[in-house]
Amino acid sequence: MNPFGKFPNYLKILGIFLLSYTLITNYLWREPDNYFWICHVSAFLVSGSLIFEFRKGIRIGGLWLILGTILWLSDEVLNDYSSDKLSYFTHLLYAFISIYCFRRIGLFPFPWVGAFLWYVFVQLLSLKFTDPAQNINLVYSIWPPWDLLFSNYFYFQIFMNLFILGILFFASCISNKILDE
Repeated sequence: MNPFGKFPNYLKILGIFLLSYTLITNYLWREPDNYFWICHVSAFLVSGSLIFEFRKGIRIGGLWLILGTILWLSDEVLNDYSSDKLSYFTHLLYAFISIYCFRRIGLFPFPWVGAFLWYVFVQLLSLKFTDPAQNINLVYSIWPPWDLLFSNYFYFQIFMNLFILGILFFASCISNKILDE
């Protein structure tokens, strides 16, 4: 791990691959709102950051790609959606690439702060540019099975923001411990 050394060229090539893959898979889904899911926007952040050697972008987007995969997988299990092999492959690919990048370039102190600010930014993008019927990133309504716990969207949003902040904080602590060993 060399967090401040020369940026390896193969990571730039990985960024081009990830950007191409993200564009192709989003094109295959043919739903413009899909671009605004936190996983997809973070994949664009990571791929662009790899290409342009922006380490902080790699770390923020990578943290979201790992956490987004966990949140997406729990949503898949809880809601028993039909199996979409491309989506499984994509999320797992993003998570593994993020872990690999963390091992190569390390983490910076307090990545959860930047990741939370990224989350807020993506939420605002989703509100501005997505269809309320799609409920991208849960910005318009309560997503099942959360509706069993919350009947008021305002309280749901407060809970989700605190929940996300807590998850990002603990994920950052765990990542730092693993990468320090």
